[in-house]
Amino acid sequence: MPNSARIIQSSMVLTLLAAGSNACGQLGIGSLDDAHHFTHCAFRDSPPGVLPQDTQTILQLVSGSNHTLILLRRTMPGGSDEPRNELWGAGDGSKGQLGPSWRNKTSLSISVFQPIDQVPDGYEITNVAAAWETSYVVFSQDGRDDILISMGADDFGDLGVGGIKKQRNGKERLIHVVDLVSSIGSIVRGTLRISELVAGPHHVIACLDYVDLSGHAFQKLVGWGASRQGQLSTISRAVTSPLEIQLRQSQPRVTQIALGNQHTVLRHLDGSVTALGSDRKGQLSNISSLQAVTAARCTWNGTVAVTANDCTFLVSSSGVNEAGQLGRLGGEPGFAPVDLHLEGSPLGMVVCGSEHTLVVLNPVDGCDEVWGWGWNEHGNLGTGDTSNVRIPTKLWPPLAGESVADGEPVVVWAGCGTSWILVNQET
Repeated sequence: MPNSARIIQSSMVLTLLAAGSNACGQLGIGSLDDAHHFTHCAFRDSPPGVLPQDTQTILQLVSGSNHTLILLRRTMPGGSDEPRNELWGAGDGSKGQLGPSWRNKTSLSISVFQPIDQVPDGYEITNVAAAWETSYVVFSQDGRDDILISMGADDFGDLGVGGIKKQRNGKERLIHVVDLVSSIGSIVRGTLRISELVAGPHHVIACLDYVDLSGHAFQKLVGWGASRQGQLSTISRAVTSPLEIQLRQSQPRVTQIALGNQHTVLRHLDGSVTALGSDRKGQLSNISSLQAVTAARCTWNGTVAVTANDCTFLVSSSGVNEAGQLGRLGGEPGFAPVDLHLEGSPLGMVVCGSEHTLVVLNPVDGCDEVWGWGWNEHGNLGTGDTSNVRIPTKLWPPLAGESVADGEPVVVWAGCGTSWILVNQET
């Protein structure tokens, strides 16, 4: 299942649309109003809805409570023809979550996506994540360890720097380097790579790959932030610095990390899952019985799992259902199928926002479709109103007259009461 947009041919144009909560301009649509329909995003110096010139694809889109980061793959204007990764942002930067230079920007200037220039010489941004009011950026360079920085608020130790937010001279530190090496208890030979970085509202997990002095390759998970419910393994308190998450040695490699508000789901290479944290709302109910899991996603208080049997995908959900988050009208607690009528429509991808879910279906006889369900208070499902969507409903292509654009969906993302669709339009 894809997790980033594919590269678009030159005869196509990439158009990004967003819907949902927008009080701080986090949708990047040029206003501070919620969007109840999917609406063109705006990038500085580009026409509405069109990504910056020479953009090949969007590698990542992540969002916190009121800010959004987008990692573009782009051929830089006036420079080398070699594509580079470039970070853009929109929304609230008052806590420093969009970098030091954004703290004093006006509301008007942050409602349009703008570049964030925080790249050390010789490095490239390879990964980003966003917690509630905190951002994380990974820098990579051949032959050197990855560098992870954090910016923004430090609630529950979200910054991962031991609660130390000031420099020795007493001034506030706006960019923090997270020490990952100390957390793994080994001397690293070669380079330390961050293969995955995922943030929930207030806890973060990084997957580290490295080789020790004896030449053995290792994968270790480290986490920090809120863990009162054990979402970072056996720790039942806030963790202010990266700490190794202890898993059984017999467990296969972790291939996917999904975080809710107070729970964590880890998918392993063999399709099994490890669940950590709270199950008080049924978000982990009977998850250990699932097999052949191909994808796992989390809402704040629920879990969506995709399983495969003879190349047939089954989407199941568990957790709270007051706003239709499970995509079904009722039934017993625990994982149960979501009726997506997948016959003849292979599943493309699944993403979860705070309390809503989006899926991409690939009909064999037509264009890809985006379906969704769940909490819709801010119009984040793009239906044109704010009524919750309790069963899977087709969101894209929209009905005639309901949207400012058409086109085939390439990839989708979901955040805190927000949704995005990257569509591919012919020029």
